[in-house]
Amino acid sequence: MAIHGDDVALSTSAVAVWTANNGDANQPQSVTVQSSQSVVVTVGGADVANASNGVVLPDGSSAPKAVTVPLYYGDVLYAIAASGTPTVQILVNRV
Repeated sequence: MAIHGDDVALSTSAVAVWTANNGDANQPQSVTVQSSQSVVVTVGGADVANASNGVVLPDGSSAPKAVTVPLYYGDVLYAIAASGTPTVQILVNRV
């Protein structure tokens, strides 16, 4: 299986950063989301909101912050920015 990397622009509304297109109960896809922006980013499901309903990545301007999430086929990972339109980087395995 291959690895895929991409840059995803966020906004103050939830943005789908990856939809799992592979992975089963024994081997889900792993999606790493990294932020090196000076904006708080929250990663989670469809109900993700600014600093709630997910994992909060604090200001990453001094040191990048990242989270890795296992996704099963059809799962969708979302992210939202506290302000502005920052870009996050994603790295996905089993593509």
